[in-house]
Amino acid sequence: DFRCDTPHLPSHNFHVANTFLQHTWFTVEHITGIIANKKGAGAGQPLADIMFALAISRVVSTAHQLLADADIMASVPCGEGVNSFVPALFHDDAMFPITASADLLLDKTSEAISMIFEAFRCHGFSVNLEKSKTEVLCMSYGLGSTALKRRLFEQDYKISFLDHCKVSRSVVVTK
Repeated sequence: DFRCDTPHLPSHNFHVANTFLQHTWFTVEHITGIIANKKGAGAGQPLADIMFALAISRVVSTAHQLLADADIMASVPCGEGVNSFVPALFHDDAMFPITASADLLLDKTSEAISMIFEAFRCHGFSVNLEKSKTEVLCMSYGLGSTALKRRLFEQDYKISFLDHCKVSRSVVVTK
């Protein structure tokens, strides 16, 4: 079973970093007054972008490890070996490739989404499951692919998954 373990900073490092992340403020041109934050780096500060990049890379690494441990990583035969794909990340957009036969693709995708969702939750992030924010792109080839494509594209299809509380949620399949 996967547990949310996050390493802790040494207390001195934590306190130094914490001074930069509490009671920050900024101003916006043509708006009177200041905008104050109790916690977190202020908008537009280089530290905010760096912190987000470090945090999201940990989330993606955790998700990648969960998928690898469950043997859900995407791979294709290549010559006498196998090429594996890794997640791709660009700012706040991530892609997690998964390969499976047409008859297993939806189940594997559902399992993968649960793991990815859990990785984000364990690091304090939430996933926006609205259409155009989090979606699944399915490509199917070979035996059973025509039937799968019909199933996915004749209606607004959603892939269901269970979150950490065993609540059923769903993600839209992109057409």
